[in-house]
Amino acid sequence: MARARRPRTSTRLRRAAALLLVMASIGVTQVVATPVAGAAATITAGSTSPVSIANQPSVGVAAPYPSSIDIGDIDGTITAVQVTLTGLTHTYPGDLDLMLVGPTGANLLFLSDAGSGRDVIDGTLAFVDGAPAATSAPLVSGTTYGPTNVSDTGGGDDVFPAPAPAPSASTTFAAAFGGTDPRGVWSLYGRDDFSGLAGQLAGWTLSVTAGGQQHDMSSAGAPIALPGPFATSPYPTTVDVSTTGVVTSVEATLTGVTHANPDDLDVLLVGPTGRSVFLISDAGGGTMTSADLTFSDAAAAPIPDSTSVGSGTYQPFNVGFSDYDYMPPPAPVEVASATLTGAFAGTDPNGQWRLFVFDDTPAVNGSMDGWSVTITTKLQQTVAFASTPATPAVGTTYAVAATVDGSAGTAVFSIDPSTTNDACTLVGTVVTFQHVGSCVVAATVPEDETYVAGTTTQTITVPQGAQPIVFVPAQPATVPIGQSYEPGATGGATGNPVVLSIDPSTTNAACNLTAGVLTYDHAGTCVLAADQEGSVDYLPGEATLEVEVLPDPQTVAFLSEAPSPAHIWESYTVDAVGGESGNPVTYAVDPATTNGACTVDGTTVSFVHAGTCVVAASQAGAGDLGPGLATQTIAVAKTAQDVVFTSPEPADPRVGNAAPLVATGGASGNPLTFAVDPATTNSACTVEGTTVAFVHVGTCVVAAEQAGGADFAPGRVTRTTLVTQGPQTVSFTSSAPARPRVGNTFTVAAAGGASGNPVTFSVGSGSTNGACTVTGTTVTLAGLGTCVVRADQAGGADHLAAIPSTQTFEIVPSTPVITATATSTSRPNASGYYRTPVRVAFTCAADGSALTTACPAPVTLTTSTRGAVVTRSIAAADGGSGSATVVVRLDRTAPKVTVKGIKKGRTYRKVPKVTCTATDAHSGVASCKTTVKVRGTKIRYTATGLDRAGNRTVVRSTAILKKKRT
Repeated sequence: MARARRPRTSTRLRRAAALLLVMASIGVTQVVATPVAGAAATITAGSTSPVSIANQPSVGVAAPYPSSIDIGDIDGTITAVQVTLTGLTHTYPGDLDLMLVGPTGANLLFLSDAGSGRDVIDGTLAFVDGAPAATSAPLVSGTTYGPTNVSDTGGGDDVFPAPAPAPSASTTFAAAFGGTDPRGVWSLYGRDDFSGLAGQLAGWTLSVTAGGQQHDMSSAGAPIALPGPFATSPYPTTVDVSTTGVVTSVEATLTGVTHANPDDLDVLLVGPTGRSVFLISDAGGGTMTSADLTFSDAAAAPIPDSTSVGSGTYQPFNVGFSDYDYMPPPAPVEVASATLTGAFAGTDPNGQWRLFVFDDTPAVNGSMDGWSVTITTKLQQTVAFASTPATPAVGTTYAVAATVDGSAGTAVFSIDPSTTNDACTLVGTVVTFQHVGSCVVAATVPEDETYVAGTTTQTITVPQGAQPIVFVPAQPATVPIGQSYEPGATGGATGNPVVLSIDPSTTNAACNLTAGVLTYDHAGTCVLAADQEGSVDYLPGEATLEVEVLPDPQTVAFLSEAPSPAHIWESYTVDAVGGESGNPVTYAVDPATTNGACTVDGTTVSFVHAGTCVVAASQAGAGDLGPGLATQTIAVAKTAQDVVFTSPEPADPRVGNAAPLVATGGASGNPLTFAVDPATTNSACTVEGTTVAFVHVGTCVVAAEQAGGADFAPGRVTRTTLVTQGPQTVSFTSSAPARPRVGNTFTVAAAGGASGNPVTFSVGSGSTNGACTVTGTTVTLAGLGTCVVRADQAGGADHLAAIPSTQTFEIVPSTPVITATATSTSRPNASGYYRTPVRVAFTCAADGSALTTACPAPVTLTTSTRGAVVTRSIAAADGGSGSATVVVRLDRTAPKVTVKGIKKGRTYRKVPKVTCTATDAHSGVASCKTTVKVRGTKIRYTATGLDRAGNRTVVRSTAILKKKRT
């Protein structure tokens, strides 16, 4: 229902009105400042473009209008509905009308004219059937209300503009929507039914129960403006700041402010971190013309509340600071402080500073030329605790430490006032925890010329302290039956008495405490308990002292004598006598037994492995008689292993020879290994694997060994062999000269045996005619005959002298070489005939012995011959000789040619048959050929004779051909 306006104060109306902020050609200034080293930095940043201040009424519907939620496929019809409003902000919530319209057109006006004129800031309100309705009291965020429509005192109806339907008469969600189909679009219509109001709704959630299930859907998109968006251009105006350090002080200056009613102005300065302060709000009287207003915490006084305001420096002043003045978004909802220092000190100055200007009364305009902000900064220093208490509790202490990142200052520690219950005290750097509570330790580094003060806190939860209890006098862990003493105990810090008692966990009534005397009565566990009451700061003290009361012992003695030593596979019958309990003595293998050396079955002990067999004879206790135990230790010997050589004695144990080694071992199955025994003399032999090598004359002792095992002793046997000298062989490694000639020398070489002695050379028997001599390794060929070279090598400690080796060769006369070479200006033909003079030249070469004759002079043949023999000889100093023979065929005469069948100059009636014959006295005729050519009456003929040496004779002539007349 619509209602008449309730009267309000002019201040309330001014605070609720909307403002239109228009900035014509607003300039955004960015300032970068570099502080002077060791001093604070002060920068001023501002905008000098004019600001025009106007206003507009804010009456009407929300935007968007409506806000919608679309519900998809849900089974069943509606049984319950709930609406939740989130982020609701409004300067006068009593002016709001909110109506929910379902997919079928059903609707409910669930909030209308409820709540007071007090602002709602970022509130969350839920509406559901059955909850208490809202009243005229202020709406409280976090509260659930029933649907509420307060009747207007004027009696008029609440009217929603189209497309909203007329509100129904329903007063509950169930009456409006029960039984309807939930599927489709749900709409929320909002309106403000009085001018001069402003607000917004961040979103809303619709919860619908249908088909036994609840479905929750939330609105999407931008916040909902109530009653509509505030069109400010621009809003806010900004300046960008770039500097170092953190803020220590801020001054803001508004230049050229003109307004008919400055009491209507709300000016909010917001720093880059979002913290803010009202420079002026609802202060000042009269009018203001071109005033330059500087706001500083250091100013003498704030702007006057009711008198005219002129240029000057003032403290920030928000009339009624505790009651927030609404500023349209994107201004922050909450203001950090009433002072510039409280809002910005210690914050980061870098980034965008914003100035929001709002006029909260209609029909009044104004302007502002610009604004600036002056920021003083200092560098920041960080204090961090470098210590943490291990286990804080009442009665303990803690050494506190901190590090400083920035100045060279030192952290000063104190107990922060937020400490509860006087939980701790501080002396120097030692914190003492004295009461249960929260101990807050502060670490502070003072401010200096360059750095702001740095501080941090460490919160420590202090629990109750423990009360340790100490028993006196000290007691042993075990005691015999019948012993007694007077126990006592010291307690903790409460001073409460310590009460002693026998703990219920005591077994077999092992002890009793009578008249302050503790007596150990029976075998068992005696547990003495000590208790001390606690307090607010200390836990109860509890302690127990546990003492084992030992039973009287029983003696068990062995009657049987154990074998010494015992052997595997043997057995032994054990016997022992026990104590007074009368319980039988039983036998078992004691854990001290090694290698599973034995087993026990009844009274039979069987030895199964080498080791130590420990037989335990046990007798159970009874009552206060303890068990009896005795042990008997028996050594079980290892079984010997026999190792036998199966390979024969070496057949030829001489140095340089070797022999195989083969042996068999015992039952352990371990492999046999062979080694040289220390009894070997002169290192006579070596062993590699299963082969013994004889390397020196002496006694070779080879050991065959087999490792033992858990049950077997190692096996070992040796074999002794006398090693004798080994033979040596000498063999020539150089060859006898291929062409041994008197006067030549050559170097002889030979390889010897293993003694390492040098091989020596001499002239051996069988040499004849003093054919050669030997000096060292040089053999000189002295004359013709047989040369025998002998090679010898002496023996040594380990080797016999080598059998001599000989190399024999014959020294024969040399064969000097003479070569005859025939040359001519023409090459011989295939038959070997030359046609030009032939020169025979000789070359000579000695064959190891000097020539005694000169090499023959050349011979030139000029006369034709069928085979002239040219022979020449040479001789050497050692009697050797050589000769060369060459046969030369020379034909320098052309053949004689005779023509037959035609005569020179004769006349013939027809061409005759022409032939020829040739004769040659030396190389012989190779061919004779004729050719005939007729030209007119002339017969031209040619006869060519060729001998085998290539000499040619040509005969040419003509005859006459007489042709017949026709």
